[in-house]
Amino acid sequence: MTLTPAEKALKKEEQRREGEKNLAEYRLAKAAEERKTERLRELRLAHEAGLAAEAVSAEDTPKSRDKSRNKIAKRPAAKRAKRTPAKKKTH
Repeated sequence: MTLTPAEKALKKEEQRREGEKNLAEYRLAKAAEERKTERLRELRLAHEAGLAAEAVSAEDTPKSRDKSRNKIAKRPAAKRAKRTPAKKKTH
């Protein structure tokens, strides 16, 4: 089937409009993706900064766990006696 020059021009114009529409959709999707990526990056950096701040504050303050270990180590030997495991029953 052969197209007339008017039909060819009409088809070409439709293709141009479709191309512009697709390009606009692509640009919108890309912009949305970039905004999402930037938001996630900011969240990640904030989280990492919070973890770093926690690590620094943990280094500055003594740990309560370490204190309890020191108290156990300072007890007299009689009070630090180890518990003996329960005997197994045999039938």
